[in-house]
Amino acid sequence: LLITESDHSEIRSVASNDEHILITTNPNEIARKEITEVERKKIEISVDESKRFFMKNDLNDEEVDYLLRNKYVISSHVPLGGGRRQDFLLKPSANESNVHFFIMKSIEAYILEFTDKVKTFNSVQPDIVFKVGNKSVAIEVETGKTIEKKRRMVEDKAKRLNREYGKNWFFVVTHAPDAYKYERLGKTYTRVNVQRVIRAYFGSVKKR
Repeated sequence: LLITESDHSEIRSVASNDEHILITTNPNEIARKEITEVERKKIEISVDESKRFFMKNDLNDEEVDYLLRNKYVISSHVPLGGGRRQDFLLKPSANESNVHFFIMKSIEAYILEFTDKVKTFNSVQPDIVFKVGNKSVAIEVETGKTIEKKRRMVEDKAKRLNREYGKNWFFVVTHAPDAYKYERLGKTYTRVNVQRVIRAYFGSVKKR
């Protein structure tokens, strides 16, 4: 409280919010501020970390930081259908490349627009299996490097798919020029045309 010499009127000095935070020693006020910060983070971070696949533009900065702390990586890819590269946050398995994981999860996300009956695998099973009515359709995603290093394995995989799925399976190659390497083993598509193929199975009718 300050008193002027001329009229003895009162002049009250009030600390701003920022200044008050700096000078306060009240533990209750400090605790309230910490709780508010936690609540704010909970509101801003609303991603399901187990999803493993996000477009970066769909996230805010706090969500990006949160996913990076949980072993996600930022990876740039051309989306299904082609177009400009975009950044995605991915969490592939230890034995899986970013590009293989991206194509697989992109296809899964597209199929989910038509049906919930879709599964992905990271084993001897096909990469993706989805159902149309009573029919199961399998998709095998290939990077091109596999057939160069393990041709016999790819050939055996194609034989197994023929036995188990008949004509209802196909390859999707991550790199279009590699398509010719797989075409003699089975139907082969790329990220540019695979959406059209999937739509044909469902008659282009998306789920509501």
